[in-house]
Amino acid sequence: MSRLLIFLRQLDYRQLGLLFAVLLSWWLLQEANQPINGSEEIAHRPDFWATQYGSKNLDSAGLPSYELHSTKLLHFRDDGSSEFDQPRYVRHRPQKGPVTIISNTGWSNEAGSELVLVGDVLITSEGNEPADRVTAEMDELLIYPKEDFAETRSPVTIINQSGTTTGVGMHVNSRTGVLILLSNVRGRYQIAH
Repeated sequence: MSRLLIFLRQLDYRQLGLLFAVLLSWWLLQEANQPINGSEEIAHRPDFWATQYGSKNLDSAGLPSYELHSTKLLHFRDDGSSEFDQPRYVRHRPQKGPVTIISNTGWSNEAGSELVLVGDVLITSEGNEPADRVTAEMDELLIYPKEDFAETRSPVTIINQSGTTTGVGMHVNSRTGVLILLSNVRGRYQIAH
């Protein structure tokens, strides 16, 4: 201990301040690297990103099943999730034409089994005839790509050639083409003469 005191007495104030800063930095690094509650935690921050991102999934016959595009993708290492800016999801339907869904932002889990689209969600279903064209607007939509199923709890407005239907909550099955509004359903239709 006496050697340490002799060493410290020989230092001037600048050297002593520098030594103190080094020791404080070392201590802060040790504290920052300590596990929280006995386990290592990884911060939720992106480990990679991409601009003009696009992916295409194929069905068992090798034909396009669905695509996902976005202007920006952020991937997170801690949970494997991804965030999207201006995502565009396209579900291919060979006999009926594609269904395209766009929104302001989106999120996907690590497995890609859930895709959440948020903000000005617009679904456009193309058909073989103009009367088959349908659009639906809502605030958010949860898509299960592998099941061809989507749902929302938010208010929905559906517009087709014959009129407008509104409701709260919706289930959509792309395989069967069945769309179900869950509550507060109202419609306004024009009858052709």
